[in-house]
Amino acid sequence: MRFTSPHSRLRVLLLALALLAVVPTIASAAPKKVRFSFPSTTASVNENGGTYTLRINRSGNTRVAASVHLAVTGTAVAGTNYTFTNPVTVSFAAGETSKTFPVSIIDNTTFDPPNKTIIFTMSGASPGGSMITVLRCVTPVVDLTPTRNLPGSRTFTFQVMGLPASTARVSSPPLRSSPAGSTSVSF
Repeated sequence: MRFTSPHSRLRVLLLALALLAVVPTIASAAPKKVRFSFPSTTASVNENGGTYTLRINRSGNTRVAASVHLAVTGTAVAGTNYTFTNPVTVSFAAGETSKTFPVSIIDNTTFDPPNKTIIFTMSGASPGGSMITVLRCVTPVVDLTPTRNLPGSRTFTFQVMGLPASTARVSSPPLRSSPAGSTSVSF
């Protein structure tokens, strides 16, 4: 390349410097991957807690629409222990960074240990190359319904094998109601 004036050399040098400054900017502007996560891997809710709010966070490349599949499993039974309208696919518009969904916890007022769990699991993230950084959230539903201590004395009828039915008055220890609804007392 032949330069006819000193200004030509300067122009070429400035153009080369400008290109060197632009190329790293273009390379660093490559889109980041979309990332989905739950705020934590566990969350606890009391059976009488009313509503638990499930949150799905999205980070990384938020400039594009994205989606993730949501599955619900666990020992808690939908309709018995909780109600939740599972969207199956959670869709995010460009710019959206979180979605929340109400999970209504049903207080059945019956002590039924052990505590139940609701397990939310994400899979099938889109667009391609998206990542799920916190895959599942285990949500124990803590049953706070205690066995009922029936204060004071109670009258009940009992029968010992081979003897006629008798009536007894018990004032101590207190009666306990079991999960099945039967009443027992220790002598």
